Amino acid sequence: KIHPIFCVIKSAPLYGMSRKGLTIFATQGRDQYLLEGIIISFMTLLCAFAAYFLTLATKIRRFPLLRHLLVILSLAVFVVLGAYIFEVYVSKTGWYHLKDTMPPQLWQWISSAVKKSTTLPKRLWRVSEIWLFESKDWAGFQKKFQALVVDYLVKKK
Repeated sequence: KIHPIFCVIKSAPLYGMSRKGLTIFATQGRDQYLLEGIIISFMTLLCAFAAYFLTLATKIRRFPLLRHLLVILSLAVFVVLGAYIFEVYVSKTGWYHLKDTMPPQLWQWISSAVKKSTTLPKRLWRVSEIWLFESKDWAGFQKKFQALVVDYLVKKK
């Protein structure tokens, strides 16, 4: 049986074995396999590069379509990798909660329901949650988007 070692200097094993077979991510918060560290480091660097390329892409003036595609791609990579890094962090540190890492006012805004008086940023936040976590098909997502954003914008005019 391979035991993970917290310190890479002491020759951490490349990966581990569990009852389910090969495992890359150690289950204990203070343990880490070498592949786990390399993967998370690589993902963190890619996330940072995506944020950097996002700022570069916004400066493209001659080709608006290219600018929009690069911004969307950079933003998508940033969000997906950031969410995955956070998911791994939460799985390794079960005693931490997202709620505890931010100001109470921000958590209240994020977790509150959308009401008639809710502003556009909150509605867009909710649409992103639906897209990422709840949407099962395109038609259902379109209905939610119509109700939360389009109808709101039409009523605002």
